Amino acid sequence: MPEPARNSAFYDRREIRQVDLDPSPPTQFVDVSPQWERRNPPKYVRCLLPVWGYRHVRQFLDLGLPTWLAEGNLPALAKTLPTEFVLLTSREDEAFIKHHPMFKKLEKICGVLIRYIDHLILSGNYSTTITLAYAESVRSVGEEMLDTCFFFLVSDYIVADHSLSNALKRMMGGCSGVLVGNFQVAEEDAMPWLLRKLNGVSGAISFSPRELMRWGLSHLHPATVANTVNYPLNHNDHTNRLFWRVDNLTLIGRFYLMHMICIKPERTNFFIGSSCDYSFIPEMCPSDNVEIIDDSDEYLVIEMQPRAHESAMLRARPQTAVGLARTLSKWTTARHRKNAETTVVFHAGELPRQLRAATEEANRFVQSVGRHLARPSPFRDHPYWRGAIAAFKEATGLRMTRLELRYALGLEHPDFTRVPLRAWLSRSLHFALLGEGPKLRSWHPRWPDHQLVFGKISSLETKDKKVLLVANTPSVFTTSLPDGGERKFRIQSDIFVRQSPEFYENLHGAFDICLIEIDETDMDKGDQLLDRIIPLMKNGATVLVSIYNRRTLLKSKNFTRLISFEAARLLRPSVVSSQYYFVKAGTLRWLTFNLIGRVVALARKRPVIGMPLLAVTGLPLALGVLVGNRLSAIKKDKPPNGIASSFLMILTVERDVDFDAYAYSSDRVRRDRNRLRDGVVDAKTLPSAGGVKLAGDIGPIVGKTRTSAKSTFS
Repeated sequence: MPEPARNSAFYDRREIRQVDLDPSPPTQFVDVSPQWERRNPPKYVRCLLPVWGYRHVRQFLDLGLPTWLAEGNLPALAKTLPTEFVLLTSREDEAFIKHHPMFKKLEKICGVLIRYIDHLILSGNYSTTITLAYAESVRSVGEEMLDTCFFFLVSDYIVADHSLSNALKRMMGGCSGVLVGNFQVAEEDAMPWLLRKLNGVSGAISFSPRELMRWGLSHLHPATVANTVNYPLNHNDHTNRLFWRVDNLTLIGRFYLMHMICIKPERTNFFIGSSCDYSFIPEMCPSDNVEIIDDSDEYLVIEMQPRAHESAMLRARPQTAVGLARTLSKWTTARHRKNAETTVVFHAGELPRQLRAATEEANRFVQSVGRHLARPSPFRDHPYWRGAIAAFKEATGLRMTRLELRYALGLEHPDFTRVPLRAWLSRSLHFALLGEGPKLRSWHPRWPDHQLVFGKISSLETKDKKVLLVANTPSVFTTSLPDGGERKFRIQSDIFVRQSPEFYENLHGAFDICLIEIDETDMDKGDQLLDRIIPLMKNGATVLVSIYNRRTLLKSKNFTRLISFEAARLLRPSVVSSQYYFVKAGTLRWLTFNLIGRVVALARKRPVIGMPLLAVTGLPLALGVLVGNRLSAIKKDKPPNGIASSFLMILTVERDVDFDAYAYSSDRVRRDRNRLRDGVVDAKTLPSAGGVKLAGDIGPIVGKTRTSAKSTFS
């Protein structure tokens, strides 16, 4: 099964949008669900693993992969069918992966392919990245997907021996998909035992399911305990799984959200309208020829999560059927609810006599929850997916609809869709009352700050100038100005700094204007960010650095003090500080600004109380803001004595002298030192990204995917 000819690391963003970034299915899409029947066994196995970032890559190679290489896991797959392992990762991580000894052991077992997913990696949007990466990799094999068993793997899995081969047995028996429930432990407590077992092991390590389960039961994650219905000390307010303690060595689980460990697609024209664990099974297996593995002796995966994971959702009271139904009604699909009908047994010993009684207790509770559930959410055009795709489009600079813009700015919430009148009022009134894009109404709380930045950009911008927008979180400018990369290009600052400088070589000298929006807490990284951006700018280009004051009234005056202290980071060898501005905000404006924020937050969290309060106080607060905005003043080259609501610094790039300040960066020194320690060649000898470019006249985003020498299907 050869890799298709167009196997590109960086697809044109317009092409990605057409395939997977429209949350609504095309009108001509016909959903033909084949009649349920046992299918012929698959001819190939393709294991897909998205993993990126040094910490996660190292955790996978050092901790997870040795358990995957146990005889009953990946080696068993490779002995059964032609198997290829596809690593979906970033260019920055490739060199470390290929130099790691466990990677070399993996290559001896099966073909290994590395596909770059840099075009999908974003900050804080993990589920969207892996969903799009999985879907892109499945589609890449074309019609052969119908004969391929895809394993959808996750990097932090600690896998009991024979778990993967048992999953494949079910696929060989004729089913189209296999669902599983995984078990979480507290990473900080569980790690020492695992490290001790791995100490001195240079290759595969085999854990029996019951040994791994004893380890897991000894380090239960707080979220697992909170999900245990018959341990009523506390509960998880937004859980997707439930447990019952049967005895000291046995738990049973009811999972609404299950992982699709295996799928052999039934059709090639599947559509992705929600996250992978919401949509892959109903989209790729419409016949519902799906099985759930319900015994940890057959399949067991342990996930290590930090102890604080989901801690904000824990509540000190028992779980109730009505309360759980309220949260499940917001997101569960029909498939999720069907998942919860199956009891999954996790046991470190023989099955206890009390198992039947515990199962009946679980049945009664789940049925009680079911009686209070609202209509299930669709797996296509799921409201959560709309928000995820809006965030993806914003972070990559794609054009957005008005609704997507609202999602990206946090003005739209998936729960609104369940109250049509509330959704209509919110969508209709917000832009009408406060303005849209960079052109805000004069009574918008941030109007003076936006006007300053927008005015400066407008005075600099012409049709032939190319603009770079750099911010870590969505803003009015990052959501409204990008044009899909034709002339205005969007980069997330965290992702930009994490990538190697070589990755962006083809963008050197491309931009005339750059707007950098950073939070005051990130000012300690401002020097590194500027040093990385300057090579992308033309000589004489203008860089604007915008920072907002987001403090409360009592602490607001310390904003100018911080700016004055950290300003040294913004004076780099290749720029000239032309001018800087503060927007002075009086006490009235800042007081009303903070009050509006609190009232709006209450209206979103508790609409029954907050919406009437907003209706009563909205007009007086808006008038207060309007007066405060009109009294605001712009202070040029001089910090105000009182409160400053924002700071803007305008820099001019001077690159007459060849000076790479980033060469002296402490982060770069640490990066290169770590790479040398791990046996990776010096960064300067690594290959260039070979094509990160703007669309339009600068060219599409293209590149090449590296493939290891050993590839089963090549």
